[in-house]
Amino acid sequence: MPAPKTPPTGEPEPTADVAPEPPAAFEYIAPFATVYLAVPLTARPAQPGLPATDEDPGTAATPATVFAWPDGAPDDGRWTATRKKPNQQPDNMPAEPRPEA
Repeated sequence: MPAPKTPPTGEPEPTADVAPEPPAAFEYIAPFATVYLAVPLTARPAQPGLPATDEDPGTAATPATVFAWPDGAPDDGRWTATRKKPNQQPDNMPAEPRPEA
């Protein structure tokens, strides 16, 4: 049996005053690599990799660049919003130290 409806009190229903957070991570979808000089960032497409043969060890697949654009990705049709974790920092960021083995 459905719950009885409560009569309206004349007060509006509370709504969230916070707008939904826009996506901050974007995946590079163009079929070619490009450089954004203002960031600086080298964006690369996904590479499927090659299987190993008797003569060649093959190559592993590499994912496309996923970058955290704080103000949104450039509006050039090369990026799509994603929930993936960013996998690249600006090219001029120092590398993270390797963990001690």
